[in-house]
Amino acid sequence: MSIPCFTNCLKYSPANLDCLLSLGVSCTNVLDEVKAMNYLKRWIMLNPKYKMEGINNIIPDEMVNLPTYKVQEIKQINEQLIKVFDEAAKINPNDPELLVSPSLSSPPWPFSSSLSGSTRCQSTSLIARSTSTPPTIYL
Repeated sequence: MSIPCFTNCLKYSPANLDCLLSLGVSCTNVLDEVKAMNYLKRWIMLNPKYKMEGINNIIPDEMVNLPTYKVQEIKQINEQLIKVFDEAAKINPNDPELLVSPSLSSPPWPFSSSLSGSTRCQSTSLIARSTSTPPTIYL
């Protein structure tokens, strides 16, 4: 139910960072990897904390809505997005919102499979969140 609500929110506020991050999490939960990575890419591109440039083409727009994907395509996108998140982590390693994405299925970033890496990122995110202003939307 959350994905249609967040998608509707983006119609009215396309640069809503909380919504983009929440959609990345929600799409991960339903195993829609490419859409999840696309929302996370948009979140980090628009986030004023990071000002990540040159990442528009990581996921081509026409690929986001395809019904199926080749495993190699997903791996390529994932590798490129990992580099972006690694750069962002150098800028702000304790940002709880940044750490939410990789904690979904890290190490150290989205869409690989390590429970220990995921647990480490989620723990760090919770500790960092307890000392910062909470985001508008919690999942």
